[in-house]
Amino acid sequence: MSQLPPLFILVALLVAPGCSVYHPSRLSGVPRRSLAHPTVSPSGKKVAFGLFSFDGNIVHTSLQIMSLASGDVENTGAELSARLFPITWHPTEQTLVFISAAHANFHGLERMDVRDFKTVQISDGTCWSPHYSRDGQSLGFIKDDDLIIENTATGKEKTVAEAGNHRTWSWDSEGESVFYIQDDRVFRHGLDEDEGKMIVDQRGQDESQRHIGHLTLSPDGSMLGFQRDKAFHVVKLDTLTIRRLFECDHYCLKFDWTNSGIVYLDQSDGDRNRQARLMVFDPIKMTAREVATGQFSFPHWVSASDVLARVGSSEFWLYNVPTAKGTCIFRATLEDEEEG
Repeated sequence: MSQLPPLFILVALLVAPGCSVYHPSRLSGVPRRSLAHPTVSPSGKKVAFGLFSFDGNIVHTSLQIMSLASGDVENTGAELSARLFPITWHPTEQTLVFISAAHANFHGLERMDVRDFKTVQISDGTCWSPHYSRDGQSLGFIKDDDLIIENTATGKEKTVAEAGNHRTWSWDSEGESVFYIQDDRVFRHGLDEDEGKMIVDQRGQDESQRHIGHLTLSPDGSMLGFQRDKAFHVVKLDTLTIRRLFECDHYCLKFDWTNSGIVYLDQSDGDRNRQARLMVFDPIKMTAREVATGQFSFPHWVSASDVLARVGSSEFWLYNVPTAKGTCIFRATLEDEEEG
């Protein structure tokens, strides 16, 4: 059960080169705090994330926004769902949409004005995976089993299709069609079309393999990437030819594809549950580079050369890919831990 988040007093104390500790007012009986779902804004200047406090069976949640330039963190006062990938930024960065934990079913969708943190409810259904189109003119999300597209100017909604995988779907580069998964098949569905067209069919493969997941569009919009079993593949959207790019196997798979390459996680020393290698794949040179090894999750590009990732459960680190050097930029802890 989720409760209203406590009032967080964020204080920065320098404890290591480049690493600041932020701790809230004391919470009696809270054994640990966790950071989750960092979502970098389109400009790379801000990151929205969830700050979770665990108190027995109760989870206190809050949506935070951090400036990557100053390190300043603001508690928006909103409650964030613990579901995967619950945040999406509008291209103007004046609004963001998130899955809220404040409603009766804990999975309603809200839109926030980042300038004053005021929110309005978009949907009170069970929602998943909100994504703005690249131009910001449309918002897509999954409600129950349906992929819904909202015109952000008019607020009018359209049900596009039933999505078989709630956690992953993707826009095309123009915001005119969407990609989604049904039964190990990938479909492309134009917003003005009555039904989608199948572009990938992986049915009939080895049943021991994992299913298709993690749809990721290339920066130029010419290829759609997806993960199946222990490898990342791409399908060329003009010819529909499929190519295997690289192997990857980790419990916290996520791919962020920009002009700088594809950042992702791979297992380390056969441990796909904890230790991970932070990797960058160059699709032009067809080479993969290891940046660092650690307990990573949620990797994101923040610039042409820097990657943000969570380390452990309570730290954000910024890694410079060319130098492979990392700096802790945020740590969430309790006053008790500081005093001890």
